[in-house]
Amino acid sequence: MIIAITGTPGTGKTTLCSLIGQRGYKVIKVKDYCEEHGLLGEYDEGDGSYLIDLELFDRDMSESEFFNSASEECIFLDSHLSHLLKVNGAVVLRCQPAILRKRLENRDYSRIKIEDNVVCEMVDVIAMEVKRTNVPSIELDTSSNPSDFLAERVVAFIESFPETDGFDPPCSRDWIKEMATY
Repeated sequence: MIIAITGTPGTGKTTLCSLIGQRGYKVIKVKDYCEEHGLLGEYDEGDGSYLIDLELFDRDMSESEFFNSASEECIFLDSHLSHLLKVNGAVVLRCQPAILRKRLENRDYSRIKIEDNVVCEMVDVIAMEVKRTNVPSIELDTSSNPSDFLAERVVAFIESFPETDGFDPPCSRDWIKEMATY
């Protein structure tokens, strides 16, 4: 079983994946995997990152003995693009936009990249993409929930997979409505 851990940059994917890995699950950082296997595309000067050829990654996954063993165990893919790959399920991380902005300001991101990511989070871009995949998926709010609690929710999701009862579905957060109440 392959599960995407996805969300706007800065929502806590890497932190959560580290805790999941400590619980004995296999975690693959998509960017690192692509670097190691020559799957990165061109460098995007405007974005300051490499493009990832998702078709090539999917092909590599389908031919890889490592990923073919996933039917016997759970492998998590850590990336804001992981939900666009051939996965069995997804965990969407969400973060209140003002908190996300502060997190991103601590990174070496341009002002435009920060604002683009905050707007994407505000209008549910990744959550909507996950919703359209029709794979079993849940949404977790990383704004104030402790990382250990979030890791336990992911484990509970895996243990109940493919059932999603008792979990928030993608697009459960309405940041715009929440911001209007301030």
